Amino acid sequence: MLSREGHPTGLGDACAHYGRIFKTLHLLQFLHGEPYRRMITAQVNVSESRHRVARKICFNNRGGTQAALPPEPGGPARRPPAGAQHGGVVDQPLL
Repeated sequence: MLSREGHPTGLGDACAHYGRIFKTLHLLQFLHGEPYRRMITAQVNVSESRHRVARKICFNNRGGTQAALPPEPGGPARRPPAGAQHGGVVDQPLL
């Protein structure tokens, strides 16, 4: 309906042009309007907060790379938590 044999139909062309117009209006509004930017920033902050909570609950920060802890003065060097070097995956034999 939007394309035939790899070529867009008239309706497909119209949808593509509408999408370009919508994208251009969004960019212009984003660049020009301070309230619009603040609204988008607030939405992004909410979603990032939700992702941060999910990482804390589900992965306990083991989903990413962790740097080794600095050695304590006068004590032996400390090692990162088990499995940190494998992104949180601990090698265990299959049962």
